[in-house]
Amino acid sequence: MSSDDILGYAVVIALIIIPALAFTARFALKPMVESMLRIRDSLDRERPSPDDRRLTALEERLAGMEELLEHVAQAVEFDARLRAGAASPPAAPAAAAARPRLVRPADAPPPPAPEPRLVLGRADYEQEYE
Repeated sequence: MSSDDILGYAVVIALIIIPALAFTARFALKPMVESMLRIRDSLDRERPSPDDRRLTALEERLAGMEELLEHVAQAVEFDARLRAGAASPPAAPAAAAARPRLVRPADAPPPPAPEPRLVLGRADYEQEYE
């Protein structure tokens, strides 16, 4: 075999056989790969991902924090009204305003003091939601 024959075989392999094998592999493997991807996608849709559970937990925690922030804002507003000397209760509806007010007799004992509320610190709050 001469070098011209080897060069001719290399050209035939490079120009004909390699592209023919590539097209054959593409047309034979593409349907198999697509079916495997469809199976994988259908399995992934059936079970929730850990990110979905984490996102749901974060949304619930955010809702709790928003509620807590609203209570804190109301407490600050009430405190500011107390310090300003205008500790009037919020306006009552018209039906409640039309009712007669009950007056406690002078010789009646004073009402019991309200129970103190438990206020959680930041560390307690974080520990509760971890």
